[in-house]
Amino acid sequence: MSDAEAVVSAEEELYDGLSFVSVYHSEGPAAFFRSYRTTLVMNVPFIAMHFSVYDAAKGLLVGGEDGDEDTLLVQLLPVMRRIVQEEGWSALWRGVRPRVLFNAPSAAICWGTYESIKAFLAR
Repeated sequence: MSDAEAVVSAEEELYDGLSFVSVYHSEGPAAFFRSYRTTLVMNVPFIAMHFSVYDAAKGLLVGGEDGDEDTLLVQLLPVMRRIVQEEGWSALWRGVRPRVLFNAPSAAICWGTYESIKAFLAR
């Protein structure tokens, strides 16, 4: 057995499938919603900007392109001031490329499907 196989085997043996139950019993149902506000603060501006950019640029851009700009802005806004103060302006661009590469295909699929279904239902 290789080292990688030993690690996978050990990880499989440790998992007993009771994580959900143990969290529920030790912390209660509220534990599953603890980060809900943070999720909303991160995603609501992103979705609002996503729809605004899509609607404004619908005729000019392909489906995946509208996700680039709003992803870029939403990623920078919450932490821009602190990062600029501590690390300088160039630090603002760290991590943008992976986020854009992650969101662009999703946006292309989302808006392509949306427009296809909209056209189908309009018939």
